[in-house]
Amino acid sequence: MNIMKSAKPKLTVALLTYNRAHFLKYAIDGILNQTYKDFELMILDNASTDKTEEVVRGFADPRIIYIKHRRNVGAANLNIALRLNKSPYFIISHDDDIMKPNLLEKEVEILDNNENVVMVSSNIDTIDINNGIISNNLFLLDQDVVYKKNEYIKDFCQGRNLIACPTVMLRMDFINKNKLFFKWKKVGPVSDVFFWFEVNLHDKYIYITKDSLYLYRVHENQDSVKNVIDMHISFYKCVEPFFIANGLQEMILKFKNMLFGLILSNIILKYHKGFIRAKQRNIELAKLKAAHLWGKDILAKWRFKLFLVRLPLFISKSSLFFWGIARKLKGFKLKKFDKIKQIKA
Repeated sequence: MNIMKSAKPKLTVALLTYNRAHFLKYAIDGILNQTYKDFELMILDNASTDKTEEVVRGFADPRIIYIKHRRNVGAANLNIALRLNKSPYFIISHDDDIMKPNLLEKEVEILDNNENVVMVSSNIDTIDINNGIISNNLFLLDQDVVYKKNEYIKDFCQGRNLIACPTVMLRMDFINKNKLFFKWKKVGPVSDVFFWFEVNLHDKYIYITKDSLYLYRVHENQDSVKNVIDMHISFYKCVEPFFIANGLQEMILKFKNMLFGLILSNIILKYHKGFIRAKQRNIELAKLKAAHLWGKDILAKWRFKLFLVRLPLFISKSSLFFWGIARKLKGFKLKKFDKIKQIKA
């Protein structure tokens, strides 16, 4: 759309988009209205078929570079953005979210003042499809968090993930020196977390500010709620050998238990809300077994949850069984139960 001025900006903001024209304007507005100004906005369109291009061309701002792919390249868009970047600092934002006005200023300041910090992210608030606030201070932080080598990995394996992908700003000389990129072909949709793991292997710092600087939109069509089980199983298959190769074997069982609990909780939620039936529930539980995530080494608390997810079906079948026996008992009258049955009918 527009070629940036010749002077290289200190920061590149990459906005990856596909068929979200209805949210895109809010995302672009949030970026262009930042208090920090020394950046270019690189919009990478994954061959959208809606009004995405029309929305982008509605902004007459010289900082915008618009690139529309001829075909949908999927998650490869992440690495295309990394490769095209020429700035010292780099951030990838989402097309359905909104940056608060001071995110870039705050994170650039942290990188400027701490040369050993190679990655910075922020706390977030969540919003719905109408921009209404769902929650504030999602990570419940009352102070900034600084991770040294391997500390983020260990925290994640305990079930505490404080990094929101679209708030992550990277120091690119470190990223390029260590040849880091998003291994989406191998890892799948959770390649961003795997990337943070790789960063955290080094003697550098990851900084999370307690300030909520980003409005993260929660809706049913976002990538993070689709195929949750499959994406986490593929993640597990890559992380276990990664831990072994980097001397983190002691984290494998903790990671396994955390991930099993995460997936099981998702199955329980979907089943009890009626999003899936018993047959699909059993298919998803079978996937856990096939991936070796379900074994004797899982914690007792998850065994109890596994019992709970099967309990409603057990109760319903048992009730029908005993009801049938009771009805057949000679001279046994169930007037009270008959009334209940009539009311329910």
